[in-house]
Parts: sequence; C-alpha cells; structure tokens
Amino acid sequence: MRPSPPGPLSPRAGEGGRNPMVSCRASWAVAPPLPGEGSAGGRGGRGVRVRRSRLSSLPALLLLAGLLAACGSPNRGTWKGTFDGSMSGTVEFRINSRGTALSGTFNGTTNSGQPFEAEMEGKINDPHFYATFEGTSRTEIYPVPFEGFLRGELGSGKAGGEWETQIRTSPVKMRGAWTAEQVAEEE
Repeated sequence: MRPSPPGPLSPRAGEGGRNPMVSCRASWAVAPPLPGEGSAGGRGGRGVRVRRSRLSSLPALLLLAGLLAACGSPNRGTWKGTFDGSMSGTVEFRINSRGTALSGTFNGTTNSGQPFEAEMEGKINDPHFYATFEGTSRTEIYPVPFEGFLRGELGSGKAGGEWETQIRTSPVKMRGAWTAEQVAEEE
C-alpha cells in the first residue's frame, strides 16, 4: 500500500509559511463510502479517495462576478431635463451603475434674466431622489452665491419632483418643479 499524498489537514500542508486555504495545489480528500460499501463491502468502510482542486471554484466565482456586474440599476446613465418656477433652466445629471448616487449640473436664468450655474450631488434610494446643489448667479456688479435641493422620484426612464433654493445672503426662498428623462445608459 503506498502512502496517500498530504491532504489539507496534514502536518505538511502550509509548509513554508503558506496558507493552505489560499494554495492552488490539488489536495486529496476521502469521500464517504459508496452505498453498499460498509465494513462488509470489501473496503473496510474507508471510502473513496477523491482528488480536488481549489481552482475548481474559479468558474463559479467568475459567473457570480458577471451576474453582479449585469445587475446594475436600470436608472444608471445620463438624464436631462428642465425646471421652472422662480427660476428656469436645464438640469443634467449622471447616475452611477449601482443606481445609488448622482452628480450633475443645474443651470439657467432668474426671472430677471441673470444667468446662474450650480453643481449638484445626490443620493438615490430607489425610487426616491434627493440632491443638493450650490452655485452662483452672475449679476452686473458681483456674483451671488446660492444653495438648494432637488427631490422627487424616478423610474422607467422618467423623473420629476420639486426644487428649492435660497440666496445665501437673503432669507428669500425660490421654488419650482423639475422633470427629466433618461437619455443614455452607462456601459
């Protein structure tokens, strides 16, 4: 009878400081006895030696990674729309592949014709949308800083809700509504 190769629990496994759980070497294991192979089955109930490799789980892991990548949010990608109310203009944002965060711009003119632009960051808890923005309006004399938020719902390629902003040096709040449509999905 020849000696069996070292298994994962043998004293030689992990020699040289290697972690046997990370090793890509094949190992030997004893499977349970086949039906009818008890101690009277001619093998003394030892079971059957089976060779297995830790690499055998690699295809399953690759399949799982592929499935997770394909399970991105249908809301991911670029969205464009408009807003109106106390101010009017365009809103454009990009939703990440998981559908949980966004970034974009909020640009337009005030009712008195002064242009403004703002950067926007936000979170999505499907289907609810909440983003904050801050920017400046350009006047003939000096820039006027403002900040605000957009909130609403999105799904099936359409979004909409309300917005509110306030000039930092004034207690006056401006409000309105916004709508947007998905124009491109992220690859």
